Amino acid sequence: MSEQNGSRIGLYLCSMSDDDVYEIPVQYKGEEVLVPAQLMVTGYTHKFRVEVSGHEVFFEPDEERNYRAMLDPSFSDARIDIEFLKAIAAGIEAAVK
Repeated sequence: MSEQNGSRIGLYLCSMSDDDVYEIPVQYKGEEVLVPAQLMVTGYTHKFRVEVSGHEVFFEPDEERNYRAMLDPSFSDARIDIEFLKAIAAGIEAAVK
C-alpha cells in the first residue's frame, strides 16, 4: 500500500465518529447487504464492532491493513458463516480505502 493511500484512510477514519453507526455495503451471495457497524478508536488503532448472528464481532486491521474478524473464544459453538465474515471484512476494506 502506498503512503498516500494510508494517509487517505487515516483522513477518512478521522472524520468518522465513535458514537455513530455506519451501514457498510457488503456483497454476499450475489446480493448487497447493509451491515451496521460502529467505529471504535483506541490510541493509534481502530476497529469496527458488528453484530453477526447475535454475537459481537470486531473487525480490526492487520499489519497489511486487511481487516480480520476477532471473535470471543467462548463463541466456539456459535454458527457464524465464515464467508459472511470475509464479506464483511471486504466491505469494510472497500469503505475505508
